[in-house]
Parts: sequence; structure tokens; C-alpha cells
Amino acid sequence: MRTPFSEFLHLFQLTQTRWHNKALDQRFMKFTLDTKILAGFIACSVALLIVSLLSFRNSERFIAANAQVTHTHQVLSELDQILLHSVNVESGVRGYVIAGKESFLELFNESKKGLLEHMAQARLLTRDNQAQLPNIENLENAIADRLNNLERSIELGRNDQLEAARELVASGTGKQLQDKVRDYILKIKQIEEILLSQREATRDSDAKSFNNVFIILLVVIIAVLAIVYVIIMTNIRALRVAEAQAS
Repeated sequence: MRTPFSEFLHLFQLTQTRWHNKALDQRFMKFTLDTKILAGFIACSVALLIVSLLSFRNSERFIAANAQVTHTHQVLSELDQILLHSVNVESGVRGYVIAGKESFLELFNESKKGLLEHMAQARLLTRDNQAQLPNIENLENAIADRLNNLERSIELGRNDQLEAARELVASGTGKQLQDKVRDYILKIKQIEEILLSQREATRDSDAKSFNNVFIILLVVIIAVLAIVYVIIMTNIRALRVAEAQAS
């Protein structure tokens, strides 16, 4: 049979136990909330790291592909300059043999210098392309033959043989040599234009892949943040309810 004192003691112990359990529940909820916040932070950090790595990888591929496109444009530009200067050297010589004035050779000398410089640059830019090396060598030989033919006309003119120089220019030999130069330039350009088309397609594909990866991972980050936010708010509300009940 319980006495009034034992009944009071029992109720006091029961109250203490419930208070202790609520305190434990609150501590557990706080611990759980901290853990979830940490987990959310880690998840976001991992997602950002993945975004950074994939973005860096794709950007490197895009930069490399874009550099190849730029390289091909440079080769094509050099070929255009070679053709332009090969025409100008002939114009300078024609003016000289017609008028007999050395001043017309200024165009020849300047164009010859530019022609050789652009030819050297074209060889440098295509040095790693085995398919182009024979064509570059053929073009160099054709240009050398063209210059030798023109310089022969200049030599005749300087030796008081302007009529012979005019006959050499009018013989059609120069035109044949110039046609060879044009043909080799056209052949090289055709190969470069195929490469340009392929490289532009690769560059565009890399740019598209980069954008897609970035968008997908951005969506993943937003989703992770939204989930973490919902979890945190749910736990905060539950913690507030528990604290209100405890008080």
C-alpha cells in the first residue's frame, strides 16, 4: 500500500524522467540538425567541385579546339598573301620592262620580300601536318621558279636587252609558272578548308557540351540547396515545437 509520500515521490520521478527525455530529444534534434546542415554543405561543396572540374576540362577542350580553328585561318591567310605577292612581283617586272625604269622594281623587291616571308610562315604553320608537307615543298619550288623567271627578265633589262626581256615576259612562260603557283595554293587551301570544317564542328560541339554540363550541374546544385533548405526548416520548426512543449 502506497503512502502519500511514496505517491508524491513516484510522481516527482516520473516528471523528472519526462523532462529528461524531452531534454534528450531536444539535444538529439539539435545534433540531427547540425548533421544535416553539415551534410548539405558537403553535398553543395562536392557539387561545386564537380562543376569546377568539368567546367575546367570542357573549357580546356574548347580553347584547344578554338586554337586549331584560329591556326587554320592563319594558314589560309598566309596562302592568300602568297598569292597576292606572287601577282605583285610580276606587276613590278612588267612595269620595268615596259618603261625601262628601275623605280618599278621597288614593287618587285617589296613583293618578293613579302612573298618569301609569308611562304616561310606557311611552312612553319604546317610543319606538323604531314599531308601538307609535299604540297608546301611543291609550292616553294614553284615560287622559286617564278622568281627566277622574273629575275631573268630584270637581268636582261639591266644588260640593255629590254626587248629580249619583253619577249620573255610575253612568251607565256611566266603565266605557266604562275598557274603552277595558283594550283598548289588551291590544293593546300582545299585541305585546310576541310580541316577548318572539322575543327569548327569540334569547337562548336565542345562549346555545346560545356553549356549542357554547366546547366545540368547548376540544376543539381539548386536542387541540393532546396532539399537542404526544406530539411533545415522542418527540423527548426520541430525544434521550436519541442522547446515550447518543454517550457
